[in-house]
Amino acid sequence: MSHLSLFEILISCLQQVHDPRSRQGISHGFHSILSILLLGLLTNISTLTKIKC
Repeated sequence: MSHLSLFEILISCLQQVHDPRSRQGISHGFHSILSILLLGLLTNISTLTKIKC
């Protein structure tokens, strides 16, 4: 039996979400955006403008 970390389980779940965007004009990976959004919500960041790179 393999032991997966919570992070690995979360990434696995996020990768199963279908990307609803059309292929034209995609410049950022959907799963990357989804991961950043989820992490922001978990850390109580309520808007995308509060996320700083």
